[in-house]
Amino acid sequence: MVVLNHYGCNIFLAAITSWHCSDFLRTHNLSKHFILERTSAETRQVTGDSRRFFTRIVHRSKIKMHKKVVFFQGKICVVFRKGPLGFLLQDPSEEARRIKDNPSMQDKSAPLREDLVRQNALAVVRQRGGDVSDRVEVLAEYILQFGKYKGKSFRWLLENDVGYTMYLIKSLQKEEASGICMGEGHSKDSLLSFVNYALSFAEIQSLLTYEASGVGVAASSSDDDQLGGFASRAKSTWKEIWDSRADGYANFVLGCVPGTRMFKLQQYLRKRQQAASAATSAEHA
Repeated sequence: MVVLNHYGCNIFLAAITSWHCSDFLRTHNLSKHFILERTSAETRQVTGDSRRFFTRIVHRSKIKMHKKVVFFQGKICVVFRKGPLGFLLQDPSEEARRIKDNPSMQDKSAPLREDLVRQNALAVVRQRGGDVSDRVEVLAEYILQFGKYKGKSFRWLLENDVGYTMYLIKSLQKEEASGICMGEGHSKDSLLSFVNYALSFAEIQSLLTYEASGVGVAASSSDDDQLGGFASRAKSTWKEIWDSRADGYANFVLGCVPGTRMFKLQQYLRKRQQAASAATSAEHA
């Protein structure tokens, strides 16, 4: 429909069939005044005697309700330390190593009750504008009540020592498998909460699955007989890699970024190096 007012302006009116307009034109004097209206909507009014103006049209009867999306600016995510190939680094960070090697930096206070730890965590999340309804985010602010890292947050431990995290998980799994409960109290409560928190991450689950599969490490009663599992030396045992170290492969492994899938082989080679050095020193003593 096209309406021409006395200013010569063409006004195009949208299709009105879905608007259920029972009173579209309230006056026959189109050149002076006309009104467009939609059912249960605000009015859009145009007058010929004054400059045109428009008021916002709101379709109250046809508003599509959407779930409100809330963004928490204070949300903090875990940042895992990874090697160049994207695998989790399992060796402790420099900060973690300093704490482990320096007893004076370790928290020796009595462990707190779980409910107090949770209250403190909730307060921290609220203060930084996080989501207190997010279980994982709240657990991230729980403070460890055990071990050398006591006093640090759950998130801090994941970001600084995945190797220790894996050790805790496996130790607890062995304990549950044996049916023997080792220890109890606030420290044990903290351990259970941390393991539950760590297992909520796909990265940790993936690492557990990888290690359980035995890829790169053959089941053996001796480290010497474990397979290298890497590149051209995939079928070589760790002892063979050490004994043939003159070819440079052992040095290559030792020079790789710590904490990758070569981590255990690196540990083995370092132990052999230390043992060889100790033997040499004894001979010259």
